[in-house]
Amino acid sequence: MIRKLTEAFALFLSHWVLFSLIVLTVELPVNIFLNHLSYHIYSDDPPFGRVFRISSWLYGILSPIYVGAMIYAAGRIKKNESIAYLEAMAVGLRNWIRLLCADLVAYLIISAGLLAFVIPGVILAVRYALIGSVVIFEGAAPAQSRRRSTELTRGKRW
Repeated sequence: MIRKLTEAFALFLSHWVLFSLIVLTVELPVNIFLNHLSYHIYSDDPPFGRVFRISSWLYGILSPIYVGAMIYAAGRIKKNESIAYLEAMAVGLRNWIRLLCADLVAYLIISAGLLAFVIPGVILAVRYALIGSVVIFEGAAPAQSRRRSTELTRGKRW
């Protein structure tokens, strides 16, 4: 586990500009928009009011773009292949809707498991941990991605 975390941290440090650009492409405009809402339109809004709800929706809808781009970039880097910012963002945009749908369905299933009892929710979260990678690298549809993620994590869930 420590070895994998060290490897992930080294991968990030060696390509921090690329990963930062990918995340900021989506996060920066969303944050500017939310700050505008907070200070100029909903300035009297309570802490968990409209701006909080709007930010939750925006991040939920737009985050699959940069998540897909980062998964693709990390996969290419792990294979010692070169990756360009525009190529990674294009993959994120192309897979945005499929990744959004797969994540949404998985989120609903995991939430139901958490409501039923905490342990089933945790088990489902671990089973579906690779949904993003399956959607990006295998081009799987949402239902296929859940099955494939379950197959890939079988025997390695601890």
